[in-house]
Amino acid sequence: MTVRLGLFSASLAALVSFSCSANAAIYTEDFNNVGFAGASLGLGSTENFSDRYNPADYRQINNFDGWTFTGGAYLATNGTSSGAPYTDGAVLLNENGATSASVTLTNLTVGQQYTVSFNVYGDNRPASLGYNPNWTIDMNGTIVNGMDHDPGTFPGSLVQTSFIASASNTFTFTETSAQEASPIFDDFTISSVPEPSAWAMMILGFVGVSFIAYRRKSRPAWMAA
Repeated sequence: MTVRLGLFSASLAALVSFSCSANAAIYTEDFNNVGFAGASLGLGSTENFSDRYNPADYRQINNFDGWTFTGGAYLATNGTSSGAPYTDGAVLLNENGATSASVTLTNLTVGQQYTVSFNVYGDNRPASLGYNPNWTIDMNGTIVNGMDHDPGTFPGSLVQTSFIASASNTFTFTETSAQEASPIFDDFTISSVPEPSAWAMMILGFVGVSFIAYRRKSRPAWMAA
């Protein structure tokens, strides 16, 4: 009984370990580092908010940590224009010309499948206005359409897509809508996807653990003693 219980515990621990590591983040960027932060745009009280934060502070954004920004890319934060420090940053893709945000990674395994995820929400064009504040974001062909919400009422939507890695992988976000409503993205993450053989091994492990538990439960009381 000791041996079987030990095997059960070891198998269970291995399965837990595998499930935790199977979709482990390979790369993540939350844009919270002050290295991204430029000068505040000093927007007035009629524009110092976003779907997620009220108040919010919009800043110039610096090329940092491998990320490059062009055109109307800015840093959206939960700080204030008066200079109060912020604890959360994100990238605003404004509509004022050739806007993009991109990063190139070369540390991924060629031919392996990965998942890209990021969070999106809108800027300071609340849905309570009399027009339809739609925005569009394009991340390497993954089109995301959305609508601005009232200030501080919407935490964002999670977007996920997958890709097969090459020797060099460039991820580019662009803003493609023509009106003033603009998207904000945050928490860019790349996670590994288990190979089919790994899933097969995990399933076999579950079968083995279930069988051991079944044998343990079905033994007569005098044999288990």
